[in-house]
This record gives sequence, structure tokens and C-alpha cells, in this order.
Amino acid sequence: MINRREIFNISNSLSFIRIFFAFPLFYYISQHQNIVVLVLAVIAYGTDLLDGFLARRLNQITPFGKIIDPLADKICIGAGLIALTLYQNFPLWITAAIIGRDLILLGGSAVLIASKKNVISSNKPGKFTVTFIVALGLVFVLNIEWLKLPLTIAALLMLPYSLVRYAMIIYKTVIKPDVN
Repeated sequence: MINRREIFNISNSLSFIRIFFAFPLFYYISQHQNIVVLVLAVIAYGTDLLDGFLARRLNQITPFGKIIDPLADKICIGAGLIALTLYQNFPLWITAAIIGRDLILLGGSAVLIASKKNVISSNKPGKFTVTFIVALGLVFVLNIEWLKLPLTIAALLMLPYSLVRYAMIIYKTVIKPDVN
């Protein structure tokens, strides 16, 4: 049974805050309030960095935190990308690729949790992918033309790489577990 302290700690609270940031991000993107979007995105990304740091520092790493942190990333980024696609000419195919990858990761995580009662933590390729996606979104918000192509390429290269890394973890855990 999960206790309240496992759910409502400082680290997880930052993840909950990031989920709530999805709503104002979507709104301000739709209103082309790009400076406000920049500030909100930097704060939201800061909560992502800070929640992991505090979880390790304060010994607050929990199975619930391993679920809510990447879920908060996916909700906040997904809302931002959908708004950018709808209101600021962000390419739909990139949004579809990113959200598609996230849905595959969520499905794989659900299988892992259901079959092994195991929750895997975010890994470095996943964190780098999030960083490139956030940077790409901000480049579109700020309309920095010369960075759009290189960041698009970097983000798109990280998508399959991070997906394969997670798939390897799931494979080793579910399909071919070590026999001791």
C-alpha cells in the first residue's frame, strides 16, 4: 500500500506542478504570448531538473515518483506541442512522432508494471530527448529559424535512440529476466 508521504513529497509535488503548467502553456501558446510561454517553459523544465535532484538528495525516490515524473513530462510537452502545432505552425508530423514515442513508452511501462510490479526510472537518453524537444519547441516559439533544422534533426535522432534504450530495459526485465 502506498502511503501519503510517498505521494505527497517535495519531489512529486514538483511533478504535479509541471502537470498543471500544461494548461497555461497551452493557453499562452494559443495567444502567441511567446515571452510568457518562454518563462513558463523554463520554469516547468526547471521543475523537471529539480524534482530528480531533490528526490536523490532527500532520499525521496519512490515507485510513484518514477511514474509521475515522466508522465508529467509527457503531459506538459504533449500539451505544448499540440498547441504549437495548432497555433504556431509547428510541424504536425514532428508532434505525431514525439507523442507516438511517448505513447509507446507509456504502454511499455504499463506492461512492465502489470507483469513485474516494477517501475523503471527515467534514463539519460530519455532526459536528453526531453531536453532537445523542449529546446526545439522554444526555438519555434521564439522563431529562431537557423536553429530549427539542427534541433529538429537532434530531437528526431534522440526519439528512436531513447525508445530503443527503454525497449532494451523492458526486454531485459520482462521477456528475458536474469536467472539467479
